[in-house]
Order: sequence, then structure tokens, then C-alpha cells
Amino acid sequence: MLRPVSKRFLEDHHILGESHDPKLTAFLCRNCHYLATENLLRADVSMLPEPEPLKRAAIMLRALSVHHRMLSDTHWQLATSLEELHTRGETE
Repeated sequence: MLRPVSKRFLEDHHILGESHDPKLTAFLCRNCHYLATENLLRADVSMLPEPEPLKRAAIMLRALSVHHRMLSDTHWQLATSLEELHTRGETE
């Protein structure tokens, strides 16, 4: 069940890295923010400023790819959960 939470429980996650695009953010809970940052680190996506435009664009695309991979994984999990609920409903 989803519950409303106040903004104090949410943190700004800079999807492409704050040094690359300070305006593109998503509100995440602390745990999800940690996971998103950890995934960027594991993918070796630099969060340091990059003065060369082509290198910065490549970094931003990799960061966006990490973000989309996380969204894709979540969508897969949600679809699986819905299928399980449907299957349980058919057997009751």
C-alpha cells in the first residue's frame, strides 16, 4: 500500500549527476537514493565535472541508461506481482 510521505523523507537524486545537469532530479527515499547512487558507481559513471562536451554527453547517456535499467527492473517486478495476484485470484 502506498502512503503519502512528507518531503523531508525524500531526497533529490540528480539522475545525470549534479555536475552534468543540476536541474534533472527525481525525489527518492533515502534507501532508493542510495541504491541509485550505488548503481551509478558500479557502472563507473563519473559524477565529476567533465569539460569536454562529447565525454560529458557519453557520461550523461550512461547515467540515463542506469536510470532506465532501474526503471525496467521495477516494471518487471511490478508485472510479476500483478500476474501472481491474478493467479491467486483465479485459485480462490
